[in-house]
Amino acid sequence: MNIPNLTRIKNFLLVGLPMRLVSAEWEDQLPGVKGRFYPNRWAYLFHQMLKRPTYAFLKMRHEHLHRWLRERLLELDMVKPGMSVLCLGARTGGEVLAFLDIGCFAVGLDIQPVPARRNFFVLYGDFHYLQFANNSVDIVYTNSLDHSLRLQNVLTEIKRVLKPGGLFILEAVVGGGKWKPSAYESCTWDSFDDLLKIITSDGFQLARQTEICDYKEQAVFVK
Repeated sequence: MNIPNLTRIKNFLLVGLPMRLVSAEWEDQLPGVKGRFYPNRWAYLFHQMLKRPTYAFLKMRHEHLHRWLRERLLELDMVKPGMSVLCLGARTGGEVLAFLDIGCFAVGLDIQPVPARRNFFVLYGDFHYLQFANNSVDIVYTNSLDHSLRLQNVLTEIKRVLKPGGLFILEAVVGGGKWKPSAYESCTWDSFDDLLKIITSDGFQLARQTEICDYKEQAVFVK
């Protein structure tokens, strides 16, 4: 048996077989929003940790996010040097670097920082239970709401840690027919407008909305 076959067997045992245990059922969470069914939080965490992209993919995505998010933030002209920023679901920290380039104090948070022991930009943490104080950061950024277990819990935590007048910068898929959730997403919405309605009904004010590409948009909210 050659090495490629051993690699395929290992990947199947570590990822392929466990993924067959992940529920394909979705349940209504909020108007226009569905969440994948999990029997408990541990099943959700187990599912999220099954995602094992290749090093080459992570490196490409890291560099792409760093470069293009920085350009989008500069065009936005609402992020200023010295602001404190919390990036949720930051994985490798490309988004953190984008804010650092502008002169912000920035840190990322993820349940599975990559690489685990050499990532200086991302701390371990769960965005449903943020470990930071009330009213403590100027900006919260995320592109990972589609990986939330309970969307409302995440939005409540974002609002809690943001300072009055702070910015919530969201980048997300449009939902609906243009984008279907993959095997790893835990939350999906019928349309980006449905997502905006939920966020604004939670006390955020929509300040800016921009199309990033044909399947993703950016929205900036003020607490």
